[in-house]
Amino acid sequence: MTLQLTDPTYLEQDLLDYLSNCCEQILLLDPSASIIIAGDINQLKITELIRQQNLEQLVKKSTRGLKTLDVFLTNRPYIWKVPTVFASLVRSDHLAVMVSPRTHVKVERKHVFFRDVREHRKIEMDKRLKEYNWTSVNNTNDVSEAVSTLTA
Repeated sequence: MTLQLTDPTYLEQDLLDYLSNCCEQILLLDPSASIIIAGDINQLKITELIRQQNLEQLVKKSTRGLKTLDVFLTNRPYIWKVPTVFASLVRSDHLAVMVSPRTHVKVERKHVFFRDVREHRKIEMDKRLKEYNWTSVNNTNDVSEAVSTLTA
């Protein structure tokens, strides 16, 4: 089996416009958001994207031959250490790039609870709802009072 590489099926300008629009949408939702665009850009002309979105390319060493084809673009360069470029453990004609944060972020653990939706639990819930005396809830005009009655 031979693997035949083909040119991308998109227009370069369409991809650049898409990336620019994504950055704008993210920053519109959260102006303090950190943007990262990373990977192998090959021949993609990113100069205008970098300028428009106020991004900085952190990879300063060549990653394939004499060229820097692998990028780490960000709008928050001050939160990242200088990238390390090294020989990859996988077979590739590119060097690997590792970027680490300047300070380690403590992982925030969250407890997530899921409702038990097994069939016997649904039947039990239906039975309890039918047995419940709804008079006190139905007779109040105050929503807060009704909720308080249900949760008491």
